[in-house]
Amino acid sequence: MRISEKLEVIEYLTPVSDNEILYRVEVMDPLAYREEFVIERTIARRSDNEPIYEVAYD
Repeated sequence: MRISEKLEVIEYLTPVSDNEILYRVEVMDPLAYREEFVIERTIARRSDNEPIYEVAYD
């Protein structure tokens, strides 16, 4: 993914039901892209016995 010092990212988390959240990301970088773009994904609620995983990068 190309980026410059003008990169702006806006994230939205919107509940759409009792068991789902809409995750939306708007990416704007006028030096790297001609127009902004959007990524969307619906995330389902995990069950109570399902483990939670966390990832961290340096």
